[in-house]
Amino acid sequence: MARFFAINGMNPRASPGSKILRLRRRVLTQQGTHPAPTSVGDKDLFQVWKKSSLMPPFNLKFFADKLHRMQSTVFFVQIGAMDGKTHDPIYDLVRSYGWRGILVEPMKDHFEKLKRNYAGCEGLIFENLAISEHAGTNIMYRIPTQTVHDKKLPEWGLQASSFFPDRNALGWDDIKPHVIQETVTCLRLPDLLEKHHVQDVHVLQLDAEGYDYRILRQLDFTRFKPYVINLEIVNMTRSELGHCKQFLDKHQYLYSKTGYDLLAISLPLMGL
Repeated sequence: MARFFAINGMNPRASPGSKILRLRRRVLTQQGTHPAPTSVGDKDLFQVWKKSSLMPPFNLKFFADKLHRMQSTVFFVQIGAMDGKTHDPIYDLVRSYGWRGILVEPMKDHFEKLKRNYAGCEGLIFENLAISEHAGTNIMYRIPTQTVHDKKLPEWGLQASSFFPDRNALGWDDIKPHVIQETVTCLRLPDLLEKHHVQDVHVLQLDAEGYDYRILRQLDFTRFKPYVINLEIVNMTRSELGHCKQFLDKHQYLYSKTGYDLLAISLPLMGL
């Protein structure tokens, strides 16, 4: 199906009628290979593609620029926005391009900073809650802000909030004594979109400390088809990561690992 070059390389099993296979033939033909084979090894295909003029820079800024040129108004949904600035991949894009959207952050102290950091930006909706598979309340595990301010733990401790007590650094023996529980309000992703009468989601940004795939699969792709999906994968289990890639394959996305994230791009934004 549709992959660009995933964590484990290109997908060699595209069906004969797929756009990906047609693109393969196009790339190989440009490289002087004719007739182009219908099947080629992952590494060989990647090397051909890598040398081809078709291969764009596969990073968020490149596709955000392209999206800005083709879409007059961009609407984004960010789950796990934290304070909006700390290691945030879309903060500068939102401000530079005037994106409109919804920012979700369950931790109250981070949420207040989030609103301050976006002061003066129009078209933004802030939600102090978590996206879960069930509406209501749930327990999140976190490191208190004061613990970091007191220099007992590094700055990354501010970002370690999760439904899972054993993912990211929260499960480390020397971190466990600092971890506290906090009850947060929860909402399902479809309910959030319905609440705000969202018609289009052009960019979906997920940073949910291991809960990312469980949020992604809640999106109704028959109704919404984001051009860009950027989600953290470093705290997923191996099984979840496999299901996540299969899910993106099914919905015809091209994707690549970028740092701790997986950046997935729709075929229309790729120009395919």
